[in-house]
Amino acid sequence: MIKKIIMLILILTLLIPQARAEKPLIVVSIPPLAEIVREAFGESIEVVYLIPLGADPHQAQLTTQQIEQIKKATIIVTSGGHLPIEQNIMELKKAGDIRARVLWIDDYQREGFSYLEKRWMEGKNEHGIWLDPRNGLAIARAVKKALIEKDPLNAGVYEKKFQIFEERIITIMNSYQVLIGKLNKNVTAIIEMPSMQYAVEWLGVRSIEAIKPEEEYPAKSIDELLTSSESFDLIVYSTNSPEQLKIAAEDLAKRSGKPLANIQVFWTNKEYSKVLIENSAEILKALEVKEAQKVVVEEKSNSIYAILALLLGIAIGLTGGMLLWRQ
Repeated sequence: MIKKIIMLILILTLLIPQARAEKPLIVVSIPPLAEIVREAFGESIEVVYLIPLGADPHQAQLTTQQIEQIKKATIIVTSGGHLPIEQNIMELKKAGDIRARVLWIDDYQREGFSYLEKRWMEGKNEHGIWLDPRNGLAIARAVKKALIEKDPLNAGVYEKKFQIFEERIITIMNSYQVLIGKLNKNVTAIIEMPSMQYAVEWLGVRSIEAIKPEEEYPAKSIDELLTSSESFDLIVYSTNSPEQLKIAAEDLAKRSGKPLANIQVFWTNKEYSKVLIENSAEILKALEVKEAQKVVVEEKSNSIYAILALLLGIAIGLTGGMLLWRQ
C-alpha cells in the first residue's frame, strides 16, 4: 500500500509541472495591442495577433486557419469591436463556436478607457485608441482580470506583472506631462490621421485638424489647412503613412514653417513603453523643449523603483529614447 502511495505521488509530481507549463493563449486582433499584452504579462502567456502589419485592418477578414486558432484561445483581445475581423469574432462567439473570454469596449471602459471626440467632425474617434497610455493601461487591466478569471491558480503572477507594467507606464506619463507643462502655453497640432489624436492629447497637445479626417473622406488641401481659423504649433505625421499623406504633411510643414513630429501608429516586435517614449520624445523635440527627461526603471527583488531626474541642457534628440532599463 505504501509503495502504491509513493508511486502515485511520483506520478503526480511529474504531471503537475507539465500541466502548469501550458500557457494561456491570448489572440489579439492587431499588433500594437499584442505588444501591450506581451509587455504586461511577458513569459506567463502566449500571444498571437490576427491582422499582419501592413494589412488594412478595416478590410481584413478571418481565415480558416485563424478561426481554428481562436477556437483554442483562452482570451481574445479586440480593439473594441468595430473592425470587420472583430465582428467576425462576435458572430462566432454568439454562435457558441468560441469558448474564449472575448474582451470588448465595455470591458475596457470599466477599467478607465475613454474615447476622444473628433474636433474636425462629429463623432467619437475609434482609431489609434492604444496610443493613449491611459487606454493602454485599461486594456491591460481588463486582460489581467480575464486571466485571473480563467487561471486563478496563477493570479499572483498576473497581478505582479501587471503592477510592474502599470508603474512603468505611469512613470513615463508623468515624466512627459511635466515636460510639456514647462512650455506654459496651450499647444495645438494638425495631425495627419485621426489615430494620431490619441498620441498627442494625453500630453496636453490639442489636435485641431486632420489632413485626412476619416478613412472614407478625401484628404484636405494644404490651402484649406493653412487658412484654418486657428493657428497651430506643429504637424504630427508618420513616415510609414501612405506616400500621398506623407507628402501632404511635409508640404504643409514647408509652407507653414511649422515643425514635424514623426510618430509610430502601427508596429510590432517593439515594447509598448518604448514606442510611447519615442513618440513623446518626437513631439517634444518638434516643440524644441531643451530639457531631456531620463527615466530609470529598476527592478529588484520583484519590486519596481521609478526615479525621475530632469537633466538640464540636454537636447531631446540626443537622448536615444530617454530610457535606461536596468533589469
